[in-house]
Amino acid sequence: MEVTNKPVLQSFHLSGVKHISPKETWKVLQNNEALLVDVREDHEIAIESIQHDPTVYQPMSSIMQHLNELPKDKPLIVVCKKGVRSSKIVNLLKRQGYETVVNLDGGMHAWKKQKLPLDSIFDGDGCHDCHGDCSKC
Repeated sequence: MEVTNKPVLQSFHLSGVKHISPKETWKVLQNNEALLVDVREDHEIAIESIQHDPTVYQPMSSIMQHLNELPKDKPLIVVCKKGVRSSKIVNLLKRQGYETVVNLDGGMHAWKKQKLPLDSIFDGDGCHDCHGDCSKC
């Protein structure tokens, strides 16, 4: 799994948090080398989600109550909308003893821009941020 010490697709960064690109994430997920952990809230997941099973949906607002549901023996890739919440959760998980946990650089925003598989309530390639004109977002 190829990771970087600093994000490339997002500006938010926490020291010690490693990042993985959307394309590398898709490759790793297809090879079942890591578990995807989506920390967005339920209303965000209802709009769109990464097409991969298994994915653990654990909103940031309640993840501390469900840490025992996350395996420590498998690499974790944490995703949110733009990489801010997921970076914070990666930092938290590292402090809780999770050794191999990384942030999806740029989050769902970057995933969509790279046109990777997505379940969405929207038609076409658009997102709710830009209403189809992703050059704006």
